[in-house]
Amino acid sequence: MLIELALTLLLTAQSAPDPAVRGDQCARLGGAFGTSWTDGITAERIALERDFYICLNEIADTGRTAIGAAPALHRELDNPDRAVRNGVLRTLAHIGDQSVVPHAHQLLEAGDFTASLAALTALELLGTEADVEPLRRTAAGHWSAIVRQRAWQLSLSGALSDTREPGSGPAREEAMRVDPVFGMRIPRVPRDRDLYILPLSDWPYPSCPSETFRVASEVVSWRDRIPEGQPTPTTLRFADGSLRYTGRGEWGGELEWQPDDGPPEQIVSDNIVGATRTSARTVVVVAGLAHSGDEGRVLIVERHGDHWRAEDAASLPSAPLWVVDFGEGRIGIRTARGFHVFDGRRMIGEGQCEPGPLAPPEFAR
Repeated sequence: MLIELALTLLLTAQSAPDPAVRGDQCARLGGAFGTSWTDGITAERIALERDFYICLNEIADTGRTAIGAAPALHRELDNPDRAVRNGVLRTLAHIGDQSVVPHAHQLLEAGDFTASLAALTALELLGTEADVEPLRRTAAGHWSAIVRQRAWQLSLSGALSDTREPGSGPAREEAMRVDPVFGMRIPRVPRDRDLYILPLSDWPYPSCPSETFRVASEVVSWRDRIPEGQPTPTTLRFADGSLRYTGRGEWGGELEWQPDDGPPEQIVSDNIVGATRTSARTVVVVAGLAHSGDEGRVLIVERHGDHWRAEDAASLPSAPLWVVDFGEGRIGIRTARGFHVFDGRRMIGEGQCEPGPLAPPEFAR
């Protein structure tokens, strides 16, 4: 117990007392964490993520007295890594930075559901009755059922009453954790992956044993899926070469470019479930794995001359199981949380479970 207390005191002493200095430290960690997002899951990336969120939580713990950290953290609201952007937005809300409210409004309709959830956290902490109408529009139109549900609950909860002091802290008791040594109630800034690991009963997605879904007038099932990533590379002909993608489960995978007249080049390091060409120079890639976590993402991979650019376009509520190509840039992605539709640039909706033949065991989730 004495050792634990000493370690806790040491860590507390190492936290910079000047919020501006602490904000700069967090921003540097976030910048380093964000630059490694295309490298896949590595020990260095995990360490950066851990240190970054520890830093954010120490700032959030300080509350409104840490407003001096805001300028440094604002620089990371445009970080290429969504986890950095979302964590920074939540932290700025915890310290009472009202200037992020318009930014949160923009993210309510984001194609990435984790960005919308971060925006909901910000409005729960900073919002007023003026935010009720934007929340109701989100509840009526967002592609994600969990975002719609949470936006509607927040709009009705009374937490946005103008009698509550803006930035006074979370409206929900479960948004706090208790420090085991000092007994302090500490605001918690969750990692993006914490948002995925929820009991299935908490998500408004029914099970679909038939693995058959309707999207507008089209009905598709697991039988219509595109070729899946396997240990042996799946090849997709592209311009003057081939894109090859693999999915090896917990052993990872990759998307690589194999030109007809040169050596291969790795573009993405991740477990690839499926990839489909949406234009002469663009491929949409679906990646993820339910192993130590339960994560999935959609990437837009574009070729510009001799170079490739990979953009993390959307997160998925859980790991992808199979993918269907609707054509015209639209794809459907089956996860344990439902069937999600991507239109080539962003998520646009979800499919409805339909009657149909039962799927084989590997897809019966």
